[in-house]
Amino acid sequence: QPMNDPPIPMNNSNVKIPSGFNHSTPIVFKGEDKDEADFVSGARITSFPSYGALYHIHRDGSYGTRVVNSTSIEGSLYEYPKVGYIFLGPELPVQPDGLVGTDYFSFTLQDSFGAESF
Repeated sequence: QPMNDPPIPMNNSNVKIPSGFNHSTPIVFKGEDKDEADFVSGARITSFPSYGALYHIHRDGSYGTRVVNSTSIEGSLYEYPKVGYIFLGPELPVQPDGLVGTDYFSFTLQDSFGAESF
């Protein structure tokens, strides 16, 4: 029986929010899977941001329900999983580059055969 290798994330979890905005563009969880006929089918949040919240994104781009606990964010063969971020505070000082600040969260990726990244 062939080995099922986990997907490898292609992006990090840093979220930069421009001054004057309280939300981000969608954060897309891209990854690669070297197993033939396998794809990134989901992401799981393992630690949450300190200053904001993550939300499911509907197909039309609108924000849905808040991501809580370690809810899986679904993807498909044709679309990587993604979330939206909304800044909740407290207010952070504006940095010289015009950003309010940087928030962080961690995630793993799951593939269509059940393997999960580290």
